[in-house]
Amino acid sequence: MRGPDGDDWPISYPILREWELGGVFQDVSGWAPMKLVFRRPAAEGTRPV
Repeated sequence: MRGPDGDDWPISYPILREWELGGVFQDVSGWAPMKLVFRRPAAEGTRPV
């Protein structure tokens, strides 16, 4: 969720589900950032994405 100042306002999963099931919004979605690493053969190591 974004606040009026443009900053992120995190919300919990239970609140997201409440909004989804409450019928107030037509569609609701959520996301969470995460770091991924693609693995190559051991000799080549790994690199962040």
